[in-house]
Amino acid sequence: MDKKIFYGEYTLMHWVELIMRQNIVLPGYQRSFVWDKNQIEHFVKSLKEGKFVPPVIIGAYNGENMILDGQQRLSTILLCYLGVIPKKEAFKITDDPNYADADEGADMSDGDEHEAIEWTFKFLVKQGAHNKKEEMLARIDNTKYDTLDVEYCLDEVFLNSNYLGFSYIVPSNCPLTEQMRFYSTVFHDINMQGVELKAQESRRALYYLDNELIPFFEPTVSAQLKVTQNGKTARYDFVRALAFTSQYAKQGSESAIAKGCRRQESFDIYFSDYINAVINDTNSTRFGQFSVRIGKANVEERTTKLQTYVNDLDFKHVFPTIIEADTSLLGLIYFVLIKGKELDIASFDDLKNQLAAKIVEFKGIDGHRRSPNAVTHLRRRIRGSIDIYQGYVV
Repeated sequence: MDKKIFYGEYTLMHWVELIMRQNIVLPGYQRSFVWDKNQIEHFVKSLKEGKFVPPVIIGAYNGENMILDGQQRLSTILLCYLGVIPKKEAFKITDDPNYADADEGADMSDGDEHEAIEWTFKFLVKQGAHNKKEEMLARIDNTKYDTLDVEYCLDEVFLNSNYLGFSYIVPSNCPLTEQMRFYSTVFHDINMQGVELKAQESRRALYYLDNELIPFFEPTVSAQLKVTQNGKTARYDFVRALAFTSQYAKQGSESAIAKGCRRQESFDIYFSDYINAVINDTNSTRFGQFSVRIGKANVEERTTKLQTYVNDLDFKHVFPTIIEADTSLLGLIYFVLIKGKELDIASFDDLKNQLAAKIVEFKGIDGHRRSPNAVTHLRRRIRGSIDIYQGYVV
């Protein structure tokens, strides 16, 4: 299909006005709003810190300007301007959006969240109205919305001073059916076929900012720690283990580890926040401060010791599932790398027997075996592994 593409940027306020005036609309096949509070806060933080935000893609169709990519970003800007956020329980999707044969092991829920809500900004925009801020707020049912924290609200001064780019696709004269088929394909390719950095590659781009910390995030021993996943052999996610055990060390409990994380995007934010806390050596309320807990000067000694213990425990094979891997490794990483402790090597046979028994216990729990990535079960493995290794600290 012949088309022209225009590029530019608008102020955030102009984007809000385009939504309120209905100059940009959502096509029928657009999904609902899926960002949770953590993602909204992370996005606002990115805006305020001047980080790069991907441009919005708009397509001209039958006299309307359809949002092909950028609904989550634009909806969030509108919500932060209004200072509200839809409650999950008020807009709960009653039908399971997943297929019946979906991989249950991919569910990362801690049991207190829904995957998505049946809400778009159409709920706030009255058809045929100019939709000024005061009018929109007056129409809101306060029982269905929470008030956003002040630090995540965006006023007009900020909105008029910051920009978000766009690509605008304008088809040449051709049948509407051909245009819609084209836009549906564009939308599908953006959301399903797009080539993205893998999560590990994205994280690596963050911690490669400091060469001295690469051995901490990627110690030599991490290369031999592998897990069977979907019939293939994959590396054990060492950064994941560092983040979980660091939060445990800071908070002294597993109950809040990865709180709010459900979908992979939430975990990616969680891990990125951990890496940034280490790189910038900030005193994180979630992870603590790297220089106080570990420090660059101790990395080589602790990672070398970790390598020795992994060899002594004969952890050179491929773990058959993430249950074996986490139970065997999380407590070890916690005490050796995070806490700087030594272990009683002479008692390692007893230690291995305890780990094996705990793995059998976890696998005997039907839900744990079927959905090992659920946060509830993840926390059980963290606590179980740490409790076992506690008995072998010198």
